[in-house]
Amino acid sequence: MRQIETFFGFRSAENRNEKIFVIDNNNNGHNSNNNIYKSPPKRRVFVTLPRFKSGVPVTVASVTNTKRGDTTLLAPFPNWSTQREDNCETGITSVYRTKTKCGVLWILDSGRVENFSPNPRKLCPPKVLAYDLNNGDKLIGRYEIPQHVLDQDSLLVTIAIDTRDTLCTDPFLYIADVTAFKLIVYDVEKNRSWRIGSNLFYPFPLYGNFEIAGTRFNLMDGLLALALGPVHNGDRRLYFHSLASVREGSVPVSVLRNQSLFADDADSSWQVFTISEPARPSQSASEDMSSTGILFFGLLSQMAIACWNSRTPFTHENIHITQQDNHTLQFPSGIKIFGDTIYVMTSELQNFIAGTQKINDVKYRILVGSVSDLVRGTGCEQRSDECLTQSSHFPTTAHQCFDHTAKLDPVPHPVLNFPFADSNGGENVAYEMAAPVGPTFRRNAHDLGRFRRIFSVSAPLFRYY
Repeated sequence: MRQIETFFGFRSAENRNEKIFVIDNNNNGHNSNNNIYKSPPKRRVFVTLPRFKSGVPVTVASVTNTKRGDTTLLAPFPNWSTQREDNCETGITSVYRTKTKCGVLWILDSGRVENFSPNPRKLCPPKVLAYDLNNGDKLIGRYEIPQHVLDQDSLLVTIAIDTRDTLCTDPFLYIADVTAFKLIVYDVEKNRSWRIGSNLFYPFPLYGNFEIAGTRFNLMDGLLALALGPVHNGDRRLYFHSLASVREGSVPVSVLRNQSLFADDADSSWQVFTISEPARPSQSASEDMSSTGILFFGLLSQMAIACWNSRTPFTHENIHITQQDNHTLQFPSGIKIFGDTIYVMTSELQNFIAGTQKINDVKYRILVGSVSDLVRGTGCEQRSDECLTQSSHFPTTAHQCFDHTAKLDPVPHPVLNFPFADSNGGENVAYEMAAPVGPTFRRNAHDLGRFRRIFSVSAPLFRYY
């Protein structure tokens, strides 16, 4: 097979010569998130490249419309000067996940590199950066996570944003610390943060062993997946689970937002956290909830996407597989829902962890589908008369009746050559997804059941020019 080359958009030949890298297939960067954002007046794609190993020149990039041969150029976001991993003041060290809301790209910088190596390194304090996408990608906010809410080995990987209106006033950020087993709450308006503990954030020892497509590995990761439920009577619930777990937890955010409850003890108010029975057939890495209260999540061993109607108990009988594919759904590491459109990122991360990657395999895919199509004919399908408020596995408040008449955000379905070509008319959409170091992007019209399109990424041998 021929070597596939990937290019970063260097500004000059001199620039390019200063940044020549040859990285073998074991140096691929991996991430587990894809995110969606309305971004008029143009369509944008963001990729994150965590610095799992040395030699990764960029940790956040945008996909350009420029091609060189068979490859698509990536541009560092917001620019090259921010991509020095050891520049703690103005640089971005290593990013797993980002979030977009109300025209702002929120970047969660872990500050740590080489996390899958025997000796991971902390180069900078973790921080949250906010960029205004409608104003020249201007940096409008920077918050360094204070040491008093961190442990020595804290690794911040997932971010959720709680806003209540279209102007995103009074936002709160919820951040998962996967190794310290804590949840960090950041009040943006008051520029302060606190951490919250719960035994439910820990990994469950019985579920630390994984098997995906014949590949086995062990990973005792704690709190990882976060999903916000619909607002009801001024409150909503944060759903969560650890990677090494088959249970789902939830907590009202009104509790999380009350700093006074945790001022003296991060583990106080434990009684308001709820946990389901061990209902999932296998572990799950990511999840997101629709505006009507349907939770979607990946099933790692089954190589499937499943759903759960939050008006019903979180039991095995109420979990429904909506799509399964042994090839294209290996390690669903990112799920995002925007209106009636669902985006699923698969990464085959198990092969990176086990060191079994094949050089020319497609390793990343973005699958796009319709929420209503996926749930049709399953127990997750909404009925106008459906209103269950009793549950033995979550408290009544977890299953309030949401407003069935609320309209979904009008999101156009992607055209065949998305995401690079703008659709004519309607709202434009930007996509942020995770990618390996120097991916080769291929647009593919292959159908996958109820998913309409696959956006695939091949990551064999990378060369930067």
